[in-house]
Amino acid sequence: MHSKKFGYIAIGIFLFAVGVFFSALYLQIQTKKKIYKHGLSTVGVLFDVKGDYIKVKYTVDGDTLTFGTTRPYRHLQNGEEYIVKYMEEDPEYISVLYSQPFFSDSHQYGIVNCSSLSKNQSLITYEYFVGDTRIVRQTKFKSGNSLHKDDYKVKYRIDDPKIGYLVTKDG
Repeated sequence: MHSKKFGYIAIGIFLFAVGVFFSALYLQIQTKKKIYKHGLSTVGVLFDVKGDYIKVKYTVDGDTLTFGTTRPYRHLQNGEEYIVKYMEEDPEYISVLYSQPFFSDSHQYGIVNCSSLSKNQSLITYEYFVGDTRIVRQTKFKSGNSLHKDDYKVKYRIDDPKIGYLVTKDG
């Protein structure tokens, strides 16, 4: 009798925990959607990139804030700049728009041909040469984009050629 009651309690606790988990996940997704739709924009600079961990430094109203997160970030470099969206009422909760690199006027950029391009699951791996140096980078694949290297150039930072982004030949 006691083991049956314990089983019901265990199942109840498990279902409660699952409900809390999915509620938190739903809330996080809704908050991200709200940030994308209504958030303000600033520029974030990546630093302390360590494979599965990354920090972003950004400025809101003259205050410098940092945000750290864990995910597979092996394809990113220290010093990269991206658009960061945040809510005015809570600027410490952000979304980094990794699909929108920021080309700062404070850096000089060069453009070279994309020498190879391949897709593996949701990532595109591309290769380019700056002088004799071969550089390989990855970016997320955007549905509908071409997978032909000849449709792209690579725009890279002169001071750090490892920071380079695929750009369409006409853009």
